Amino acid sequence: GIVTIREEYEWLKQYLLLQQTRLKEEFESQVDIPQEIMDVRVHKLLIQPFVENCFVHGFEGVHRKHILKISMKLDDKGFLSAVIEDNGKGMPSHMVEDANRRKFADTRDRSQIGLKNAFYRIQLYYGERADIKIESREGEYTRVCMTIPVSTEKGESEDESGSS
Repeated sequence: GIVTIREEYEWLKQYLLLQQTRLKEEFESQVDIPQEIMDVRVHKLLIQPFVENCFVHGFEGVHRKHILKISMKLDDKGFLSAVIEDNGKGMPSHMVEDANRRKFADTRDRSQIGLKNAFYRIQLYYGERADIKIESREGEYTRVCMTIPVSTEKGESEDESGSS
């Protein structure tokens, strides 16, 4: 379904509150979503898989304060940029390269399945106009940068077919 960023943000706040309660002082989140983009419409649970990956994989075995940063902004060409970054354990460079080339191992590894499904959903919803890039350094961080086409008109949805 299609929701506003405001609705996505409300879900995100609840999820982060649960994680904050679970992790106590060991977790900090920084969310930067400008008020003026709250009515932009996107597909439901757009960033959820990437945020969950931070907790399920990124922070696993990391013995320092967990920091999650999420930011969104809209450019003047009608593209929404979302960045999800954690200071977790990072990813091996070969895994980052494969993900950025959309080459996923045929494996039962949950991180590979989750990434593959998230990339697939974004491409299905937004077509070739969407872009996702992963940056990571083992032992330091992982950053997911997503760019998708959106509509800023109320009641108008973005191009769901992925075609122009």
